[in-house]
Amino acid sequence: MFMKKFLKVIGVIILSLGALFFISAALIPKNYTVSVSTTINKPLEEVRNYAFKIKSETEWSEWMKADPKMKMEFIGEDGTVGFIHKWTSLEKKVGIGEQEILEITDTSQTVALRFSTPFESKAKAAQILRKISDNETLLIHEFYSDNSYPTNLMSYFMGKPMIEETEIKNVANIKAILEK
Repeated sequence: MFMKKFLKVIGVIILSLGALFFISAALIPKNYTVSVSTTINKPLEEVRNYAFKIKSETEWSEWMKADPKMKMEFIGEDGTVGFIHKWTSLEKKVGIGEQEILEITDTSQTVALRFSTPFESKAKAAQILRKISDNETLLIHEFYSDNSYPTNLMSYFMGKPMIEETEIKNVANIKAILEK
């Protein structure tokens, strides 16, 4: 008798937690933007020539630095629309994916990000430059996430803070490299 009541209580708790998860996911946005920035004491053109080259990410990207043994493939001309960078890593944080330059102007670059492991997802990212003075440039890194229900709940509370923390390091890395 006691065991039946105990199991019933456990069942109600599990169902309640499941319902809470799905209701919470329905209330959380399916997409979000992470935006971080830094001022770099270099002219806009110099920042653009470095930051808009995907291959330079091997020097400043925290994701790239996470696996020095990562296999990379570059397709096309870096710094132009259509350039693709593919990577394969055994590190779970890095996984397997690719990025492609979708759009590039004098002051912005937008890339598509496509991941196949550790889980399948798509996103976009942008680098935006603003001239502050002849020798100061504002560098803005933005990440645009679009997740389906109910994975949006985990992405919003776990992915978003991780991406923001990493992007803060990334723009700091670019600043340090360019201001050497």
